[in-house]
Amino acid sequence: MIHHTCWDSDNHASLQLTNLPPCHVLLCRSPKVKQVNGNFSHRTFEFCKPIIQIDGTFLYGKYRGTLLIATSQDGNSKVVPLAFAIVEGETLSAWSWFLANIREHVTSKTGICLISDRHKSIIQAVANEHLGWQPPNAYHVYCIRHISSNFNLRFKNSELKGELISLGYIPGEIHFDNVFGQFKSESANIERWIDRIPKEKWSLAYDGGRRSEGHNRKRCPLRPGGSGSQPNDGDNV
Repeated sequence: MIHHTCWDSDNHASLQLTNLPPCHVLLCRSPKVKQVNGNFSHRTFEFCKPIIQIDGTFLYGKYRGTLLIATSQDGNSKVVPLAFAIVEGETLSAWSWFLANIREHVTSKTGICLISDRHKSIIQAVANEHLGWQPPNAYHVYCIRHISSNFNLRFKNSELKGELISLGYIPGEIHFDNVFGQFKSESANIERWIDRIPKEKWSLAYDGGRRSEGHNRKRCPLRPGGSGSQPNDGDNV
């Protein structure tokens, strides 16, 4: 690499670092939550769709722990990071702390569509009315790709997994009902499994239009290997 290219790259990197949107860097000292720190951007969400996706994944290598992340989408349906935290694990205390700080430092808007997997700690944290993630402040729905991954873990059928993903994107109720009926007719076990998850929680046809802001509305931000692809998120029932 020639000298002036290196110089330009260094200047560009410095400019990017010094012009980041204002952020809150927090350290949690609660005895119930160990090894927690996070970064929350309080201006970024002003320019995003009313959608927040949250997810968690294990950290590997020298530094262990769990990474929690919140993202949104811009007008071009590109992923926009909002907040992250390094925590000891996906516990109720950790997710409650993370969601509370998103409300305090990222946005206080109402009507937000909150997308996640079905991790029990997330569901319990969202159910806490004091955190501000219950209607009409927010509407909690599930990531169809996490559901389909757990479906495949249970039934070992990649073709039906793809059909389930397609089901989640069907916009009309009549069309959805017809295709959904055919899907459930594959077996009684499949019908029982999918009927345990309310269709209002994962289908575009029945979500009240809250995810229609973007084509990638149900895609969770982290790559496979996060908590949603683990058996403990409640989908392997």
